[in-house]
Amino acid sequence: MNNFGFKIIDDIKIEKEVFELIDYSNKNKLPMELAIYKEDKEMYERIIEKSQYLNTIHLSKNSKLYIAHKTFDQHKHIIFEEIKRGVSYGVYRFVLHPNDYNFNLSNTHYKDKIISLLIERLTEVNEFVNKLNSNKKVEIYIENMFDPIELFKELFKEIDNIKLDNINFCFDIGHAKVWSGTNLEEWIEFLDILKNKYNKKFHFHIHFNLGLGDQHLSFEEAVEQGMEDKDEYFSSSKKITDAIRNDLIDVYKDDTLVMEQNPKYQINGYEMMKNKKSVI
Repeated sequence: MNNFGFKIIDDIKIEKEVFELIDYSNKNKLPMELAIYKEDKEMYERIIEKSQYLNTIHLSKNSKLYIAHKTFDQHKHIIFEEIKRGVSYGVYRFVLHPNDYNFNLSNTHYKDKIISLLIERLTEVNEFVNKLNSNKKVEIYIENMFDPIELFKELFKEIDNIKLDNINFCFDIGHAKVWSGTNLEEWIEFLDILKNKYNKKFHFHIHFNLGLGDQHLSFEEAVEQGMEDKDEYFSSSKKITDAIRNDLIDVYKDDTLVMEQNPKYQINGYEMMKNKKSVI
């Protein structure tokens, strides 16, 4: 199960937990994602230096395709600089949020404008990474945030039409439950189209919530807060842990899945999934 690992952040306040995860990752050869949330340069560099299997960087909160109070020209240099810095350290996969708030998809006019805007900006990002002098292909993973699955279906249809080959998909399982209005089964059908029709790669964020908000709970926390072992978002016929293992980890073996949870619970979560234990 070497496609299943951990997500950490550059936060000095949880330094001990972060470096415990890095040591465990190094020992067991598990993938890691680093999120630039605190923009702590010293912590960033220490993590990069220490981690042997860090393969993905989550760009900062100032790196989005759409920020409501800014034009793309005002902030795209931040995206490019963060990608360039990651590549200089030998990281070639980057997670990018599309927006800071949900888009207005109330009618076709707005939806078409949003798709056009995202495609225009993704084209710039795609062109930028193609020009980088890197040893490997640089890959961008657009993460589902506040919007319904229909937006991503239309967006990736256009991405395929104009051959933005560096643009892939980051599927956040918790965001999809809270905001998409769609169950996991329909998302998996969409992932199958992305993979087999559009030849896209994936990165996955694994965390839990009760459906009320983006809680980023671990397995243990979800149980403590009352999450039942059957959840209509996952499947009425499967335990939640079985759905994640059977429908994601075992299927997308060439892609990376990371736990986006409190770091002190991540090792236990990994071992539970590896040993095929089910708590929910």
